[in-house]
Amino acid sequence: MVTQRVGDMTVDELKAMIARMIDEQINRRAIRNDDQSSHDVLAAMRETIFEPLVDGPSAVDMLLEDRAQWNNG
Repeated sequence: MVTQRVGDMTVDELKAMIARMIDEQINRRAIRNDDQSSHDVLAAMRETIFEPLVDGPSAVDMLLEDRAQWNNG
């Protein structure tokens, strides 16, 4: 396989490479998780749902804070 720098790729070549990488990851996971039922997958998804604190900052507030920190260096 020829090594190619991302900076030397066209947009279409980069998109194709990313699509291939995603397909490879999906296929690897599908092979490993064949014994997992859809019920188990949904239960795992429910367990990992992020629930913000009731009195905590909103997602927009957190993004604005991050942007302000980024702009201020």
